[in-house]
Amino acid sequence: MEHHFLLHDYALIQDALRLDAIRFVHFVGLALGLGLAFYADFRVIRHFGAPLKQSDVDFIHMIHRPLIVALLILWASGLTILVIKTGLDPALISAKLAAKLLVVAILTANAWALAYHVLPVLREAVGEPLWMLPLPQFSKVLIFGSISATSWALALGLGVFGIAKTLPPELLFGLIGLVYSSALLGAGTIVFGAMIAMHLPNMRQLALRPL
Repeated sequence: MEHHFLLHDYALIQDALRLDAIRFVHFVGLALGLGLAFYADFRVIRHFGAPLKQSDVDFIHMIHRPLIVALLILWASGLTILVIKTGLDPALISAKLAAKLLVVAILTANAWALAYHVLPVLREAVGEPLWMLPLPQFSKVLIFGSISATSWALALGLGVFGIAKTLPPELLFGLIGLVYSSALLGAGTIVFGAMIAMHLPNMRQLALRPL
């Protein structure tokens, strides 16, 4: 009987270690994506009022593949955790797990949008401040960039804050919607400010002046 319990305990320890190893890989993918995304956003944001440099565009283009790798790690490890914890039984999928899936799905769709809608805009914007781009192009940069930063931050928050496990689904998804709405509102405010600035005297000449 004692031998049976020892084998049972050993199996439980193995399962726990296996799940922890997958969680570790999951957080590696999250850390990689979060770091690259925020650093890329920083390099773009600092050129709102100063001419965009070719080196910054080249850097953003270079890190797009590592970001895709980070997303693939998140999907692979996240789905593995989902299978282990729920057996893909919908009744066992918590609101927190569903929220994680939603956020990573948004990140994936936004990565495609960044590659096909934002990177071409940035290539054409070299030598000009971003706020002086035509309104549709400037809006793309801000909207998709804010969605990217917000999604990576939400992915981190859902992984770190234990309170997410206890929140009712309607409250959890309501908070996620509020965070996205606030990010988009902030982006819209910046676009509106740029529209006003474009009509102020001498703003264009000041923006194009070498630093």
